[in-house]
Amino acid sequence: MKESEYRSIYSVEDAHWWYKGLRQIVFSSLKGAVSGRVFALDAGCGTGAVLKRLLEEGHKAVGVDFSPTALAFCAERGLTRLVRGSVSELPFRDESFDAIVSLDVIYHAAVEDDVEALREFRRVLRKGGVLILNLPAFEFLRSPHDLANQTKRRYTKAMLAEKLKSAGFSIERVTYRNAALFPAIATVRLLKKASAAGHSKDSDLGKVNPVLNSALTGILSLENVILRRLDMPFGSSVFSVARKA
Repeated sequence: MKESEYRSIYSVEDAHWWYKGLRQIVFSSLKGAVSGRVFALDAGCGTGAVLKRLLEEGHKAVGVDFSPTALAFCAERGLTRLVRGSVSELPFRDESFDAIVSLDVIYHAAVEDDVEALREFRRVLRKGGVLILNLPAFEFLRSPHDLANQTKRRYTKAMLAEKLKSAGFSIERVTYRNAALFPAIATVRLLKKASAAGHSKDSDLGKVNPVLNSALTGILSLENVILRRLDMPFGSSVFSVARKA
């Protein structure tokens, strides 16, 4: 990922509706999957917002990322438990962690084999450990945003479930998310792809009008309440909770 993309993420992810909605479901899912405080790995920690939240909630946590730029932004947040490494070859001993959070990482072009990365996650998880994943959904949504973010693959529920099983995980849930906003997201992506903007190399990420940002955050918060009980039949992301049996 380009340095400019990391800078964009760092500048907006604390308040941006997409990131706030994702963190909300991640931490509600983690709370439901583990008991008390755990030792967690943020695998592909990016600029560190999730890692910081893990620590704020009292968990012991380590962040790993291959990008020195990402780790530098983590350091700007005051984070110190950082390791440079690849999710395809994690620099940790077997059965080191109780939980792994990996958000929009193994889809990346730098991850040659996503199943091998999942096997690495399983290797460093303790027995009964939980894996929380979020990944981009549906190949037809591929757009200039994916070019900017070096997307190698987008997923369906069935595809992700198959890969998790191949890596030896027991699946607790796989669901789409961002369903409420899916029609708008799909429309924007398809229009961009069909227009001159389809040749752009810029991502969709940027600052959002505060009123609109608040409204979109509220929509995702409501959807996250529904997701506690129901899976979504479609969405712009695929979300899963799996466990090392």
